[in-house]
Amino acid sequence: AHKIVKFAAEYEHMWLQEVEKLHLDMIQMSDPSASYDMINPDWFDEFAAPYTKRAFEGLEDTKKILHICGNMTPMLENIIRTGADGFSVEEKTDPYKAVEIVNGRAALIGNVGVVKPLLQGTPEEVKQAALRSVDAGFNIISAGCGLSALIKKENILAMVNAVKGLTPKR
Repeated sequence: AHKIVKFAAEYEHMWLQEVEKLHLDMIQMSDPSASYDMINPDWFDEFAAPYTKRAFEGLEDTKKILHICGNMTPMLENIIRTGADGFSVEEKTDPYKAVEIVNGRAALIGNVGVVKPLLQGTPEEVKQAALRSVDAGFNIISAGCGLSALIKKENILAMVNAVKGLTPKR
């Protein structure tokens, strides 16, 4: 496993060095296999964190966002050691606990459920979910993972309008 993950990290590192030359504001990398739903924190520290850190090495001007699906509350301390500037998490991660654990050491992004409420909910349910993340202190309110093309425009607008014009807590 180390051999394969090391190869992937080196490839990602080389690719991210080219991304840095493009002067992008940020890049998001996803690591679905590093979810607490699949591995424990010790395995994350052994098989994910050092390789993610290696992939991110050398990015000076591009902010590094790491997305991992699932309930990442138990592994937020571990994720901080990857060197990511921000963490994108889905609704399974308790937003209040996440803000408490991260404590301003990185930006928190996401937390509005993609399936429920964005895909299957009402605009009011989407608004309430977005405001929960705001209330918790998330830095960027967005879907907790990739968006389905089937999400109604009204629900996307409800998320945007819920946070439009609000002053961040921090």
